[in-house]
Amino acid sequence: MANHHAALLALLAKDVAFDTNPQGTPPITVPRYRAAIHAVLAVRPPALARPDDDVTPRAIRDAYDAGARAALSAALEALASALTQRTTP
Repeated sequence: MANHHAALLALLAKDVAFDTNPQGTPPITVPRYRAAIHAVLAVRPPALARPDDDVTPRAIRDAYDAGARAALSAALEALASALTQRTTP
């Protein structure tokens, strides 16, 4: 997750710099931005499990935290894939 996060921040920084000094091909094209939005919107979380009476508050919190991390990871992976996918000219 950290690798995708850092790579996406670097790519966005290049894109912002391109807006200031547009030379050559933009790092991120409009179709890539659209693909990235579609990719994130396509991420679907798994269904919530129904805990039974033996589940502790800590287990519920840990499961919530793990789910949040998994959702963020899936979104970052989808963005990274969509924004860095190579296309043939």
